[in-house]
Amino acid sequence: MDIKIPDKDKFIWRDNMNSKNNKISISELSDDTVLKIIYEEYMRIKPKNYKEFYAKSCLPSIATIQKRFGMKYSDVLIKAGVPVELLNIAKPNEYYIQRLKKLAEKLGHSPSIYELKKTGYDQTIYISFWLIQ
Repeated sequence: MDIKIPDKDKFIWRDNMNSKNNKISISELSDDTVLKIIYEEYMRIKPKNYKEFYAKSCLPSIATIQKRFGMKYSDVLIKAGVPVELLNIAKPNEYYIQRLKKLAEKLGHSPSIYELKKTGYDQTIYISFWLIQ
């Protein structure tokens, strides 16, 4: 993500740190600055879930972030530039179809269950998807 932080906001967020809980106040920061901080914190922490992200980041509560941007927290993370693959959220079927197509193109054929496992894909998603169809 290539968001430019205005000079006036460059270090102001560090000044807004609450020494009691190590959380920042985002009320005086621009949306772009908040998104940049969200991205940097997420990539630094690489959390397994939202609870871990909140506990280890300098950001205020999830509710505060949602209210600020008027969207679900996962959508805020995506808007900040966090890759969807890193988020523990349900992805649309099209996401899995595209991944499968790319792997098939790379292999030159439809991948076997063994090849799915070997390349790190969760084959159960693809098996259940095709059984439902």
